[in-house]
Amino acid sequence: MPDIVVMFFLLGLLAGGVVIGALYGPQEGSNITDLLIGAFHAVLAIFLLEMGLAAMRTAIPEANISLAMLASLGLTFPLNVILGITLHHQLITWLPG
Repeated sequence: MPDIVVMFFLLGLLAGGVVIGALYGPQEGSNITDLLIGAFHAVLAIFLLEMGLAAMRTAIPEANISLAMLASLGLTFPLNVILGITLHHQLITWLPG
């Protein structure tokens, strides 16, 4: 019985979102689209980070999670900031348009 209640609750939320979207239309809804997309990207990044740590704990139980975090953030982040932004900027200025 509780599964049916949860299903109807979720369907009600979905239907409510569709009705609100239809009432607002694409012009008024575009104001909040950037906010929702930004929030989605932040939640997705946190989810993927946690899933990566969970996979590592499962694959290598004796692994040091803090060392893995240090390696992933301490090595890749500076490289992405120093090299990635510079290379992307050069690519953008090189492309026509």
